[in-house]
Amino acid sequence: MLDHVEAARVGIGITLTYALYRLSQRPDLQSKLRDKLMALPAPPPQYPSDGVLSPLTVRQIDGIALLDAIVMETLRVHSSAPGPQFRTVPDGGALVDGYFIPGGTSISASIYCLHQQFPDPDAWRPERWMAGRECGVERANEDEDPRRWFWAFGKGGWMCIGSNFALVGTFFSFFF
Repeated sequence: MLDHVEAARVGIGITLTYALYRLSQRPDLQSKLRDKLMALPAPPPQYPSDGVLSPLTVRQIDGIALLDAIVMETLRVHSSAPGPQFRTVPDGGALVDGYFIPGGTSISASIYCLHQQFPDPDAWRPERWMAGRECGVERANEDEDPRRWFWAFGKGGWMCIGSNFALVGTFFSFFF
């Protein structure tokens, strides 16, 4: 458990640092996010905090599409674990794009390289995550959803089991 908590803490710190840096360069977006947070019907944030949030407040913060877009774009551009994600090809091998890879071969994928497939990949544009998400409306076409190509936490059976913990921690760091 300590290992997972520590991993989330470090990831949250890195993500929050880059998000605040990027927001400092976009005062318009910073103002929009502040307005969204301050408009929550829950009691306004105060410092020092007693650290207790009601389930209603948690749902309200989680529902702020702009905050989600800022965190997702920050993780896309500045992944807290950008190194390779090693896997072993299963017995019997695998055919990938016409190439046969023998079983037992160690392969890896770089999060940075995978995220380069996004349009204008080096630009920090949270707006790319907003299309079709206003008022909780999801995209009709799954192929258009950038989450399909988001790999900051890996994918599939080897995906980071602490990803939701890290995301929630990052979201609430903005609130306090």
